[in-house]
Amino acid sequence: MSKKLDIIIKASENGIKIPDDYKQAFLDVIKYSDKHRGGFLRVIITMPFKHRSTGEKSQNHAINGFVQQIANSTGEDFDVIKMHAKRSAIKRGYPIRDDLFGDVQPLSETEIDSEQAGFLIEELHMIADFLGIKLKED
Repeated sequence: MSKKLDIIIKASENGIKIPDDYKQAFLDVIKYSDKHRGGFLRVIITMPFKHRSTGEKSQNHAINGFVQQIANSTGEDFDVIKMHAKRSAIKRGYPIRDDLFGDVQPLSETEIDSEQAGFLIEELHMIADFLGIKLKED
């Protein structure tokens, strides 16, 4: 059972409606909350966002391609380059979370929107410029 339900809902002045496809998952979260959290839930209301693009010629493709080019040019590990870029992009607005130990961690790209992916791409360009690497845009 997931402890998190991430759905797009329709709101009106009469309240919100959980889509039929999500009713059981919603009820499971309520049941878990009653048993383990005294019935409390955390509710964040925000506008739906556009996830970063994926596939050929996408933001996701650009991010991983730029990281790979920097890694190839420097001899540094791909994951080290990517994490450094994410940490550096926090100042631009790249999202973070606190981990189990209270440390700040940048979010995975699977959890970011198109604007936040843009922050990461901008930071990768800055890193490449600093290192004198000319990135190829495929």
